[in-house]
Amino acid sequence: MGSRLADDVLPEEVHHYPTFQRRKTVKIGYPAFGHTIESAPDSNTPPVITGLYPATIHKSEETATPFNSLMHQVTATDADGDPITFSYVFTPTSGSSMFTADTTTGAINLGSTYLDYEVVQQFDIFVTASDGTDVSQPVLVTISVDDVPEAPTLSATNFYFTVTEGGAGTIVGTPSVSISDEDFLESHTYIITGGSGQPYFQMDPLTGLITLATNYDIDAGVMPTLQTLDISILDKYGLSAVGTVDITITDLNDNTPVFSPATYSISAGISTPTGTTFTQVTATDSDSGVNAQLSYSVIDTQGSQYFDFSGTDLYLYHPIDVDLGNDWSFVIAVIDGGSPMLSGTARVTVATSSTTTSTTTTPSPPAYSWFDNKDNVIAFAILMVALAALLGLSIYFCWHWRTFGKCLPRFGDKPYDRARPVAPRQPIKHDPYTKPVKQDVIQDTPCSTPRQSRQQKSDGRVGTARHTLQCSQEFTQIRGSLQIDSVGIDEENNYMPILICAWGLYGPLDGLGRSSVACFGS
Repeated sequence: MGSRLADDVLPEEVHHYPTFQRRKTVKIGYPAFGHTIESAPDSNTPPVITGLYPATIHKSEETATPFNSLMHQVTATDADGDPITFSYVFTPTSGSSMFTADTTTGAINLGSTYLDYEVVQQFDIFVTASDGTDVSQPVLVTISVDDVPEAPTLSATNFYFTVTEGGAGTIVGTPSVSISDEDFLESHTYIITGGSGQPYFQMDPLTGLITLATNYDIDAGVMPTLQTLDISILDKYGLSAVGTVDITITDLNDNTPVFSPATYSISAGISTPTGTTFTQVTATDSDSGVNAQLSYSVIDTQGSQYFDFSGTDLYLYHPIDVDLGNDWSFVIAVIDGGSPMLSGTARVTVATSSTTTSTTTTPSPPAYSWFDNKDNVIAFAILMVALAALLGLSIYFCWHWRTFGKCLPRFGDKPYDRARPVAPRQPIKHDPYTKPVKQDVIQDTPCSTPRQSRQQKSDGRVGTARHTLQCSQEFTQIRGSLQIDSVGIDEENNYMPILICAWGLYGPLDGLGRSSVACFGS
């Protein structure tokens, strides 16, 4: 039998088996016949994942509970009864941390994190089964995350605006708020849902801008100065966040004050006493608040010289001291407190009379004086200060002339050039044209050049002084320091003849180089 088998199997014969089978070759040698016998193949069946694949599992982002919540169960069979293990590949790779996949049981569970549609909408999981020898064909398990609508939230819920009354379309403002919404590609709509101001205001659904929906006027007292709006901000699913808007409406100064009546008649003349009240004027303003606060004045030039207002009372504040004729008139004005201010006018007619016809007299204000005008007082004070300054300068100039022989000090004077009080000097007993006892000779010094020399004074003391020598054909002028009691000059030797004064004028020189002198000062 063994020889028959050897004869039926050719050495070149090849046996083909399915790709999932293995074959073992056992060589049995028959050296006498030169044949090799190949044994039958040892086959293994790969495991098979059961079920319909690809499979898609929908899970809500809010209902899927973390920590081992089962997403899908994979099962497989093996014909050989070998133990099966599962392998998983996640796309995107973040799925490996999002899910826990059991390699033994094939269970795919949610990990410790909630599914979030706004982060990842779908996970693809490729699963294979292995019996340790062969691997099954991979299958695809898709976990699709379903979006759950989430209501928006607001950074603030109370808003405040102030607007001036006006016509329809007047802008109030836009609520300054940040909207947080976790939904994907969300959009929002603004609406007014209620409140006392709903009939008067409107809101742009896209931007949230609030404007007046109708003309709003608080002057008549019908429309209040405070309105409230209830607003909602809706997302694409109809979910909303709510808030309130408080709007304060202020008055617009849009009404001119009006006198009633528009003309007044009074009687006044030269004999009318100061302080007489003639009439009480009346004016109205349809505005409110500060815009309706009224003040009165006399704006006519002639009338303002004599008449003024105390509140609403027109009175005479200055006596009528000239004959203004039989009948004359002036204009009064009423001004409101708005910005810009609005005004109205009326006319007052004055019937001239020698006696007072007024029936009402208020306590007389202080008699009119030139000093009652503040501008006049300021001008008078300035004038007095200027006169005092002029008087002081005059006194200073007189003192300076008497002391120094000149009104003002010259530029460059030094402290030692100024006069000092000295005791009265005794008359000098020698010839005023003789040389000083001692003197520094200054050679080749032209006229008009400042000089400095040491001089012996009449009392025997030696001092130093600066002198300017001005020469001309008629006279020689010498200016010297008041500290020097004697100055001499000799034109031939450039010496100065003795000068018994602070400064003086020399007459024409004689043949001996001497001249007469005219002294100024002490």
